[in-house]
Amino acid sequence: MKEKPPSFDFYRWFNILLGLLVAIMAVLCLLTAVRLQDKKDQLRRQIRFHSLTREKLRDKQLQKLLVKAKRKKDSPKSSSKTQSYLERIVVQQASLVSSSFSSQKYSEDLTKDTFKFQLSNLNIQGLVNCLWYIERLPGAKIESLQLTKSQRTFRPWDCYLTVVIFSKSSK
Repeated sequence: MKEKPPSFDFYRWFNILLGLLVAIMAVLCLLTAVRLQDKKDQLRRQIRFHSLTREKLRDKQLQKLLVKAKRKKDSPKSSSKTQSYLERIVVQQASLVSSSFSSQKYSEDLTKDTFKFQLSNLNIQGLVNCLWYIERLPGAKIESLQLTKSQRTFRPWDCYLTVVIFSKSSK
């Protein structure tokens, strides 16, 4: 009796490799779908942010606020009014805990006004809006910004913000 030599079962191995290939392709399709969903969500957030920015640009009250601040820029008595404008901008986005103001002569014709704010209950969108409006005030620069995680509220940030405004000194 002759024994048959063990034969290579081509179709069995072909089916195994084909099954592995199908499984790998299914995993790759799922990964691609997840990445596309993330991109879609990111684009939706960008669209929402841009529409909010457009709405803020149309906000008449803040437009008037910025125009008033521009008119008062060169006035030596504008510091207290500028502080109230800044506080109004900040209060629309978060809870104002404290604010302080200091002024010093930076050079012969320039005055450096420093405004410090401590905010609580601030979300990131509110922070972006607040910074966006402050940067549009004439001569305003953000000198420092410190965010800390709040443990007590669902809006998770506390913020320490320092704004510097250079204005012309009166002689």
